[in-house]
Amino acid sequence: MLGFGFVGTGIVGYLTPGLPGTVFMILALGCFIKAANGKQIAWLLSHPQFGHILRDWHENKWISARIKAVSVSCIVFFSLLSVFMLRPVWTRKPSLVVIPVSIVSMAIGGVAYILTRRTKPVGAVARAASTN
Repeated sequence: MLGFGFVGTGIVGYLTPGLPGTVFMILALGCFIKAANGKQIAWLLSHPQFGHILRDWHENKWISARIKAVSVSCIVFFSLLSVFMLRPVWTRKPSLVVIPVSIVSMAIGGVAYILTRRTKPVGAVARAASTN
């Protein structure tokens, strides 16, 4: 059930700016693998929109340079947007400075995680998922 919840959240993430989609699909894939749910695993890995990204991660633990660039750009943009939009809150009450500090800390952690993952070699192709 958790896997299906992650799939739903991932779909919402693909449609909503600022909410990641792929990370929830990776979590869903992990849940389906743990539950040995072959039908859902095959569906995720063969999906035309995000299947190649999930196969890259599942088989090789790598992320393409393009996906890294897009992910890091989105994290930086939306984190800075959040900090500046919340500026009136934490400037009026200095004790709430923990809010932007938390946002920036989580953004740094996310960017560091993405940048320390292996980069997919140019021209490398993940094998197609079997539908068995």
